[in-house]
Parts: sequence; C-alpha cells; structure tokens
Amino acid sequence: MNRKAVVRNIDAAPYFAKVRDLLSKEDIEKVKQSDEPFETLATILLARDKNIPADKLPELVRALGDAAGHISRPMIEAGRKVVQQRTVLCSFSEVPDSIIMWGHYADSHGGFCVEYDLTRVSAAEEYVRRFLWPVIYSEKLFDATKYLEAAMEDFSAFNVSFPLIAALYKSPEWAYEKEWRLLFPGGVVGPGNRPMPPPSRVLLGAKISEDNKKNRCRNLRPQRYSSSPNELSRKCLQTGGARRSANSSWDKPRALAALPRRFCASG
Repeated sequence: MNRKAVVRNIDAAPYFAKVRDLLSKEDIEKVKQSDEPFETLATILLARDKNIPADKLPELVRALGDAAGHISRPMIEAGRKVVQQRTVLCSFSEVPDSIIMWGHYADSHGGFCVEYDLTRVSAAEEYVRRFLWPVIYSEKLFDATKYLEAAMEDFSAFNVSFPLIAALYKSPEWAYEKEWRLLFPGGVVGPGNRPMPPPSRVLLGAKISEDNKKNRCRNLRPQRYSSSPNELSRKCLQTGGARRSANSSWDKPRALAALPRRFCASG
C-alpha cells in the first residue's frame, strides 16, 4: 500500500477526520503538496509541542515513520497472503507454437498441448468464458491503494474482487506467452477440479514418450490428435505448446469481444 497516497488523501478520508480538526487549511494543503506527506504531517503536529526542541524534530519524525512501517508491514503481509491463498487461477495461452513455452511447460517437448474451443461450451462450462481474462503486461506494478482507501471510507460498497486485477499483472518480459488466466476471487469456488469443454485437439510433443501417448493423452478424449510428432513441435525443434499451471484488461465486454476462439494448455 502506498503510504504517500494515503496521507495525501487527508482532506477527504474519514479516517483522518480527527487529524483534520488539528490542522488549518494551509497545513492540509502543505501536506497534500509535499513530496513526503507523512513526514510533513508529523512535523507540523510535533512542532506544536513546545517541550520538543526544534533540532530533535527530524529524529522524532524518522522514528515515527519507522514505527508506522514496523506496525503496518506485518498486517500488509498477512493480508497479501490471505488474498493469495484465496485466489484460484489456471493459466492458458493463445499460442501453441512457441519453442520457449514448449521447453518450459511441456517437459522440453516430451509433453503435450491441449487445445480448447471456447465457442463450444455447455451451460456447466460457461463459467470459463465469464472468468477468463487476458494478462496485463505492464512495466508498472499494480497499486492497490485506491481500493483499500475505498474500503476505509465505505466498506459496505467495497468491491472485494479487486485482487483479481493484481493477479493479472505481469512484466512485459513475458508478453510473448500471450497468457490468459481463468481466475476466481476468494470464496467463488472451493478446492477441487472444475469442468472444462472437451479438448478440440491434442498436440503431441516431438519427444513425447509412448507411455504419455497411451496413458495420458488418450484419457483426454479430444476431437482429434495432431500427427506424431506433431508439426508444430517438429517445426520448433529443427515444439509442443502453451501452458497449464496451478498457479485478461478489466474492460470485460472488450475482453470477451477479443476472446480467441482457441486456447491451449500444456502437460
């Protein structure tokens, strides 16, 4: 959480009401315009205590900042862990022919890629289209400050699904994966498997073993298989597929309009 942004909200946030009573309009504006709003606010308030020598103010302000950080860090970390543990997701990709992804996610071409056609889903599987989002590749880290501020102001109107946005952010270094995430906020689903549409195709890795073919791939019951070794995997080696892991912008109509017809997951 961004402490600077929270303190700059001093003129509006209800949790600052008692502090505002101690400040003039000029003080509040000074805090809002400061590059270090917490330190500025602490200095203004402490300076009113005539028992504190002026040359001791910087030391006391630093001590207050350290204490605030010490108190808040465990709470923030505990909250982060709860969000992580209660967020369920599964990763997919638009691309079945990336040599890097076949190496990373399909046992170095010894696995397989499962393809799904999301234009054909049953009523029981419709949740896949509702909860599938494209990953946001961004240089900027996700900042939850405005959502937490909203919770402090009016928790009854707080949208507890905001962690979904955080779970969609990744570095642009991974943009080549063209990842989409099937993502559930805490409490929407419990542990266990979820129904998926029948695979439209299974792409076999160029190095797939006979055991994987017979005992794993056949259980998937796809509409069809690729040739063995499949053309995509062979092409990448001279590949296999995308990704499934246990481990997408937030304009949902636009996201669904751009929903690719086929998605892949690897094994």
